[in-house]
Amino acid sequence: MSLESRSASASTRPRLQGSREQARNDLVDRIGVATAEHSHRALGDITGIHAETVRRYRIGASPPSAVFLQRLCFGLDISARWLLLGEGPISNQDCLRWQLSMSTVTELLAALANRLEARDHTNSAKESIVRAVRGFSGDLDIIDRPIVNPEIRGPGIS
Repeated sequence: MSLESRSASASTRPRLQGSREQARNDLVDRIGVATAEHSHRALGDITGIHAETVRRYRIGASPPSAVFLQRLCFGLDISARWLLLGEGPISNQDCLRWQLSMSTVTELLAALANRLEARDHTNSAKESIVRAVRGFSGDLDIIDRPIVNPEIRGPGIS
């Protein structure tokens, strides 16, 4: 590829700098919210990352590493979905309730049927339940909408 064609194709590519910068700022903001009660040193102890590196991550001077983010989520029981995307509740403890509140009845019944089916294929009672639930869920299309509980909303959810 010639230099002219490379520069021409580069100029026609969409510029993502603004959205990348905004996403990075949002991530830094969420790191700040999640870690507000902890010192750089305490977070370094929790994550195994040097305190100065933690400080740079928290102020946005350096992009946080995947290892830091993973250890931060595990160490502080933070939802990775919330930390990375700003969706759902902050705490992992609240994630199941939030996910359930965003699911339709049909999705919940299908998930139950799949779980029961995966457990044990030899139990005829379970197979009967699976068939019954699958048949029943088809009749629920008229109420097939998320079951939203406004009290389960986390930060970043409108």
